[in-house]
Amino acid sequence: MVHVVKVVLFAMICVAGFYVIPLVTNLSIMLKVYPALPDGELMQAFAFWLFTGGIGMWLLASVASVGYFFTRGELRIWLLLGPMYVPAVYGTLVITYFNFVKVA
Repeated sequence: MVHVVKVVLFAMICVAGFYVIPLVTNLSIMLKVYPALPDGELMQAFAFWLFTGGIGMWLLASVASVGYFFTRGELRIWLLLGPMYVPAVYGTLVITYFNFVKVA
């Protein structure tokens, strides 16, 4: 029974981690820090790096978080929560970067 709870917790964290990029995007819109980019190549690059790159980061963190089942101690919690905080940090960095890109 304990193993079933661990697997369900792992699956719930991975699913929640998938929705972190939209959450970061909506928070940046609410806080008015979402970059105001004109339509064109820069906006396409921003969307690519934010969403496609975010899914890749989530996927890598999800695969790495399988180590949760094989470790003990504090590392176990970091691995379990990886699919949530890795895409959040990545999305924040992309939004911050595109806020400082100069539009010519």
